[in-house]
Amino acid sequence: FHEGADVVITTYHTVYSYVDDLKKGLGERYAVVADECNYFKNSETKMFAKMRELTHKAPIVYGLTATVIENRLDEAFCILRIIAPGTIPSRKFFDRTFTITKTRMVGGGGKKTRVKQVVGYKNLTHFKRLIEPVYYGRLQTDPEVEQDLPEDIHKDVEVEMTVEQSKKYLEVES
Repeated sequence: FHEGADVVITTYHTVYSYVDDLKKGLGERYAVVADECNYFKNSETKMFAKMRELTHKAPIVYGLTATVIENRLDEAFCILRIIAPGTIPSRKFFDRTFTITKTRMVGGGGKKTRVKQVVGYKNLTHFKRLIEPVYYGRLQTDPEVEQDLPEDIHKDVEVEMTVEQSKKYLEVES
C-alpha cells in the first residue's frame, strides 16, 4: 500500500481483509469509488462495517450500481449511509417516514417475542426528493443505456408436468 494515497483502487475482498492497512496508506483527503455498492446494502454485515471504516473520513465517496433502488428501500438507505451520510437523518426517521410495518409474534414454549416486519413503503415521492441530490439513475429505455445493453435472447421451452403439478399450476392461475 502506498503512503499518502489520494485514490485507492481495490476489491471488496481486499477492503474486507485489509481495511486497517488501506486506511494507514490514505492521505489527508482521499476519494472512494465503490463499484457494485450493493455489496454493502445490509448494515448488519461485516462488509458494511469495513466500508464504513474506509469511507468514514473520505470527503468524496461515489457508489455505482445498477440495482440500488430496484430492490428494497432499506438497501438504498444502507448504501446512502456510506455514500452520502446525512441524506436521510437516521434509521428511526427512515422507518417512521418510509416503511410500512406489521407486528407479529414469534417463538414458542411460552416465550413469544414481538417482531416488526417491513411489508411495504410509503411517501416515495418524498424519498425520491431527499435522495435526488446524491442519486443519478437512468432507465434501461434511455437510448444511451439501451445501445450498451446486450440483445435479449428469448427461448420458449416446453416442460411436461405431472398431474399433481398441473393441478397446482391451475390452482394458482385461477
